[in-house]
This record gives sequence, C-alpha cells and structure tokens, in this order.
Amino acid sequence: MNGQRKYIIVQIDNLVIDLANYNLDLIDMVSETLNTTFGINSREFINSLLNYLKLSTKPTENIITATYNVLMESFSKRLEFPNTKAKNHFCNSIKTKFNTQKKSILKTLPNAISTLEVLKEKGFKLIGITDLPISVARNDIKLIGIDKYFDTVYAYDDSIKTPKSSTRLHDIWLATTVNFSLTTSCDVVEIPKNIYKPSKRIIEKVLDDFGLVPQEVIMIGRNIEQDLLPAKLLGIKTILVDTKISIRNKHNLRLLLQHLGTRRVRELLNLHNNKRIQNELKPEAEVKSLQSLMYSLT
Repeated sequence: MNGQRKYIIVQIDNLVIDLANYNLDLIDMVSETLNTTFGINSREFINSLLNYLKLSTKPTENIITATYNVLMESFSKRLEFPNTKAKNHFCNSIKTKFNTQKKSILKTLPNAISTLEVLKEKGFKLIGITDLPISVARNDIKLIGIDKYFDTVYAYDDSIKTPKSSTRLHDIWLATTVNFSLTTSCDVVEIPKNIYKPSKRIIEKVLDDFGLVPQEVIMIGRNIEQDLLPAKLLGIKTILVDTKISIRNKHNLRLLLQHLGTRRVRELLNLHNNKRIQNELKPEAEVKSLQSLMYSLT
C-alpha cells in the first residue's frame, strides 16, 4: 500500500449500494401500499410521480425525495386518520411491512462487501459519500451492514426530517422508509446545505474534518463529472470504477424513459454516462469492478 494515501473517499451510491434498482422498486412498494391501504389507484400515483419528475429541476432530486414530495403535494388530504391511535397503529404495521420488503430489495453490488473488508484489513480508512437524505442514509447503511466498514459517511441535508406541512403524511413516510431505532457504528454527517455535486466544497469539508491534505487521499467513484472531477481539481488521486448495473425492474425503467428521456433517467438513478467527458478528464486509473480495485491502490 502506498504509505502516503491511507484514506479512501467512496461514492457509495451504485458503487456499494445498488440504489438504481432500489429506487425503481420503491415506486412499486409505495404504489402498492397506497392502493391496498387507502384505495388510491396505483396508476394515479405513478402518473403524478412522472409528471413531478418531468418538471423538477432540483439539484439533489432523486426518486426517493420525489416520491415523498408527490405524496405531500398530491395525496396528503386523502391520507387522513380519525385519531392519533389509528395513525400510530397504521405507522407501526406499515413499518414492519416495509422493513421486511426493503431488506429484500435494498442490496449491495457484487463483491462490494468483500472489497470493503479487504480495504479495512489493509489499513485503509474509508469515508463514504451518498446522495441520500441523512435519515434515510443512516437507516440504509445499517440495514445492509456496511456501516462497520466506514469511519464516516456524508449525506445531504435532511429535508425529509423537517417537513413544512402535513405532519400525518410525514409520519407515514418516516414509518415506511426510516427506522430510527437503528444506530450506526460509524458517524453519519450532514453535507452543508446548498452544496451540491460537483462542488469541490464537499471534498474540502471531508479534508477539513479529518485534517487531511490531498496527497493522503484517494477518491473512487463511478461518475467522472460528479464524483471524480471535484477531487481531481483538488489534487486527489482518482480511480474510476466503471461498474455495470443490471436493471431488474424493466417495467418502471421503461415508464421513466418514455416520460423523461435517457439523460434525465440516468441522473435520477445516478447512472451518468462517462463517455462524454472521458477524454477530457482522465482519472489516474480505471477498473471495471470493485473486485479489481486493489490493483490500482498499490
């Protein structure tokens, strides 16, 4: 191992966690619950979600936050309970159902866990970055057991945790996506508000928090422009892990492509196309999988 570079910043989304498939399956999870519990037609929800995504230009928008916003804007008045006891009963039952379902669809990518284990064994300190809201990130990294490999994970400001309206619906959303009883073995830190990729300030915060200089750090990611460019501009060694994600939910993928176009769908699923800027910004190394990563770290 290079004696100087002992810290690795890892873009977790679609490099460790398979968020592309999870995001597509989430649409089915929410639409089924709305249909069976509240009698809200699945097609109505999906059409509302597609229309919202078509108009949205928020820099950190993804399907998870978009789904929440659609529920808030389109269905909040129809998701009512006669009293607090009825609401709490529903939230507890739906939390159990969703946590069971979530464990079956939220997965790590092939060889991700074994690679993280080897990196830790070789003495690397791992720092994660995710586009997820912090409460969801804390839940998810614990749920799939990757928190023990990271010293710290950085996630985006938790707008889901402090909604401006519709407390009833907010409680339902938290019940279906977050289990606050889970505690992680690593720190989960909020990226300062109004800082979005590909801003260098995210990487600068990591360096400042750990007291590091660029020569001590390696950045690995699967998107040159969003993940590697900010690090490269700061003088950090970059490694592109050009993994291929196999989409299992073809139906929801086709729906998104029909309504939004390829580029927007890539953005939502964090599956950016590297070919456009591959020649302009070459990372120091490129591997085809996490399993091959160790060869570039020596």
